[in-house]
Amino acid sequence: MKRLFTNQWFWLAVIVGLGIFFRFWKIVEWQHLTYDQARDYIILKRILVDHKWTLVGPTVSIAPGFFLPPFYYYSLLPFIYLFNFHIVGPDVYTAILGVFSMIIFYFLAKDLFGVFPSLVSTFAFAVNPYLVQTGRHAWNPNTIFLYSLLFFLSFEKYILKKQRKWLILAGFSLGWAIGLHLTAIVFLPFFVYLLFLEIKNRLFDKWTIGGILLLLVIFFPLVIFDMKHNFPISKAGMSYINGDGSKSSGDGSFLIRLKEMVADSYKMPAVLLSGTFQKENLTIRPSNITSFSSVDIFSETAPPRKILIYFSVLLWIYSVFSVFTKKNIKSKVLLMFLFFGLFIRLCFPATLFYFYYYLSVFPVVYLFLANSIAD
Repeated sequence: MKRLFTNQWFWLAVIVGLGIFFRFWKIVEWQHLTYDQARDYIILKRILVDHKWTLVGPTVSIAPGFFLPPFYYYSLLPFIYLFNFHIVGPDVYTAILGVFSMIIFYFLAKDLFGVFPSLVSTFAFAVNPYLVQTGRHAWNPNTIFLYSLLFFLSFEKYILKKQRKWLILAGFSLGWAIGLHLTAIVFLPFFVYLLFLEIKNRLFDKWTIGGILLLLVIFFPLVIFDMKHNFPISKAGMSYINGDGSKSSGDGSFLIRLKEMVADSYKMPAVLLSGTFQKENLTIRPSNITSFSSVDIFSETAPPRKILIYFSVLLWIYSVFSVFTKKNIKSKVLLMFLFFGLFIRLCFPATLFYFYYYLSVFPVVYLFLANSIAD
């Protein structure tokens, strides 16, 4: 019995089992349908019943006329079909990916910090209210942290373990993450850096080409659609960049966005770790989600929640301090992932930035936690 309780795989199984319970408990009874889901399921019906395939995925609300790739829709097809067009099918798909994200997080944290810190941080990751809720509801941003984790794992294997074959997974996971939500594009420089190392060391071969192709192939349907319809996606993208006709026009200077990014460097982790402000950041109707700029973590007056928030802030400060004091490659990589994850703040107007835009960087917060436990 003693050997059982000191076995890492036993505790990992317990943690994953707990995560499965939270993600699947009454998933049918508590299922709800949002506007975005209704839009997606109509498109799935057209594919399966009317045999009308689509080359574009969900729209990008902040840039009218801009679309994501269609592979999110394609990945939902088996589940909507197996569940006989019941809308809970995609939710089950999302929950399954949420379970896999816990397992991937464990192996990444274990590679970096060892068994005990990885078990503790995986437990916190598995029971976090935000990650549980996003893991129970089908929406294209809600599975993004699985693919950001796969990219982080691939980057770690390449940089720290010198295993070049992980370039394949790096290209695929990053491409899929960007295809789920454009916010993941902030991690593109890390992939470019890997390519730079390949060229610098004259290692450009099947692994390099495979990684590049798997990144680009995700967006190939958009290229076909654009060419067939007089480049509407390209025009929408240029319009957004120029500030013409997009929701970003005239909304906040660079300094305002920079100020918000600095504030988010402690506000985002505090909200995530404490699980507070769910009413503002999680809602059945995505259009009712509160702008993250209007969330004031120090406005909470209820004693239990106030204590939880302050504890989370102090925990995060300690975690960041712990990373800064370790002058090794792991710490540098963690800091860079956090910085680039927060950098997305500068790309959106302050009044149109929401907590879920940070979904791809949520695992980094828990890697900081694992690092602090490893001290």
